[in-house]
Amino acid sequence: MSNHSLSTRFFIGVTVINKSSIKPRKIPTQGRALFTINAIMEATAHILREEGYCRLNTNYIATKAGISIGSLYQYFPNKETILAELKRQHLKKARDEMKKAYLGIEGLSFEAASRLLLESTIKVHQVDPELHNIISTQMPILNNCEDDNSSHSVRKILEKFFYSHKDRLRADLDIPLAALISYQLVVSVIHTAVDDDPELLNHPKFVDELLRMLLVYVH
Repeated sequence: MSNHSLSTRFFIGVTVINKSSIKPRKIPTQGRALFTINAIMEATAHILREEGYCRLNTNYIATKAGISIGSLYQYFPNKETILAELKRQHLKKARDEMKKAYLGIEGLSFEAASRLLLESTIKVHQVDPELHNIISTQMPILNNCEDDNSSHSVRKILEKFFYSHKDRLRADLDIPLAALISYQLVVSVIHTAVDDDPELLNHPKFVDELLRMLLVYVH
């Protein structure tokens, strides 16, 4: 049996990659090696945008990146590990933007702070929406979604925000549960807009309506 067969299983036509098979061999943080990793990521994103997931393979990625296939395999054993790293970077950008927004809400009212967090969430999804759509709809399930129990997750940031304004929220609100529900509702609406009608993100009432939905729920 091939290594590919050992590292994947098939379920209703969807390839599900085992966690052990989507770890890069090494991810450097400086120098020429970092340049190579960035070239691989950029080439992968370009192929996904221009030609879709079905055209993606390691040889094509290496050609687009201007490196040898051997250089690519020094860091990634297969295309799944490349896609997993691309998705990891995508999630990290979202977390970093939310952390940045959270640092800017101190002293604001709950309503004003909520608006800023919503605007930041939308801003994240407006960066390369085409690639986001491909990651959401075309890429295989890679088991590397955000860990919602991590203190660095967006949900935990929202939970901390709710606790800091506990006196403004309804008395019976289960804050951890409310943070989970609020996060999932907002992200689902934004994802739908990104995937089906990106212009909605620029609608003058889009943030207003999301904020209204959140306030009705937590007050």
